[in-house]
Amino acid sequence: MAKQEVTKTEKAGLPAEAEFLAKLADDTEGEVLGRDDISIPYLRILQQLSPQVDEDDPAYIEGAKPGMIVNTLTGDLYEKGEGFLFVPCAYKVSYVEWVPRREGGGLVAEYSVAQGEACPVIRDDSNNDVIQKGAPDCFTPGNHLLKTHTHVIRFQNKSGNTVGAVMNMTKTQLKPSMDMNGLIMDNAISGKAIRYAHQFKATTVLKTKGDDKWYVWHFERIGFANKDDILDAKAFAEALAAGEVKVDMEKSMDDTVAKPKPSDNDSVIDEEVPF
Repeated sequence: MAKQEVTKTEKAGLPAEAEFLAKLADDTEGEVLGRDDISIPYLRILQQLSPQVDEDDPAYIEGAKPGMIVNTLTGDLYEKGEGFLFVPCAYKVSYVEWVPRREGGGLVAEYSVAQGEACPVIRDDSNNDVIQKGAPDCFTPGNHLLKTHTHVIRFQNKSGNTVGAVMNMTKTQLKPSMDMNGLIMDNAISGKAIRYAHQFKATTVLKTKGDDKWYVWHFERIGFANKDDILDAKAFAEALAAGEVKVDMEKSMDDTVAKPKPSDNDSVIDEEVPF
């Protein structure tokens, strides 16, 4: 990807026998792997309650701190100011129903915007939209309903390979998501918003409210992507649309929700921050 050029050897992460391995690849068909055989990376912001920053948690990553971005597939960390470059490929809005963590947690279902907006909810003290009695039969009263922005991107990971990845945004992360969409609209091509024509940089910024501190995404548009990146992103977007690549919503959200700390009033934080 542009602005992150590396040598051929570095990009492939190959040892000294690079020529031998290249010849091996030429002489071998390789495996055929379907979408169910491959894990797609998820890129998440680490918060104070994220398991990756807790030394006593099995998910702990050495050196992880709030405000960093983690690649959930590789465990790679990106410093707060470092971030990464990416080309957006696809975007959708949906509503996701979750069982509250105090009741065991877990994904129930994903719904369209029309379905989600038709479901009666009341916002609780932790800024969770709680499904109310009288909701359509597909919903369960008492569960949480999160409006969710899903961005699928192509980015260069720390091994130098350009791969697909997912960023899910809810609650306080919706504003940065809309900001990125606005930059795409403001730089339309012949009146058309073409998502995969642009290159962005993702970093994080600190937000505060009273004594609470948390990090949100910050997206900067670098400019138009180069031709090869645009074509790769376009092909990836088409694979998503055809169902050849599938985003597993449960996997994408499972460790983004902060683990609640015990409290006297049994309040549960089901996102990075209680707003």
